[in-house]
Amino acid sequence: EDGFTTTVLEYVIISVLLGMLQALRNLLFQLCARLITMGKNGVRNRLFRTMIKQDIAFFDGMRTGDIQQRLQQDVSTMVTPIYTTLSTVLSNATTLVGGIVMCFATSWRLSMLAFVTILPMMHITGERTVPRAPAPTRVYIPGSCPRIPGSCPCIP
Repeated sequence: EDGFTTTVLEYVIISVLLGMLQALRNLLFQLCARLITMGKNGVRNRLFRTMIKQDIAFFDGMRTGDIQQRLQQDVSTMVTPIYTTLSTVLSNATTLVGGIVMCFATSWRLSMLAFVTILPMMHITGERTVPRAPAPTRVYIPGSCPRIPGSCPCIP
């Protein structure tokens, strides 16, 4: 019974540590996303500097709310996939490295056998776990471009 209690205590400690590390990871990713969005050379500041350099006709053709929406929502919409993709890639890479280390720590011979046989089997059967992404398309959203002829890159 003493061994069982020790094992349960170890699992509780490991679970608490994993929770703390995940919270730290989320905090660091939030800080990185904030720096990408609002840092000195962040996307929002670059957009603002670019908008300030526009002609007066640009501001005559756009409403104040449209400009404010660009600075807030459009930048956040653009940065969110970067944050999500970066988080997923780093998390999966960490899991992969940890799994490989655990495999070799358990049995290097069995690990080599698995690595040598799994890839050819996947190639022979044609099974892939990553689906092919469709080609990106350009979509024109009415009102998303200024009303000055020739100034919108999404209309030829």
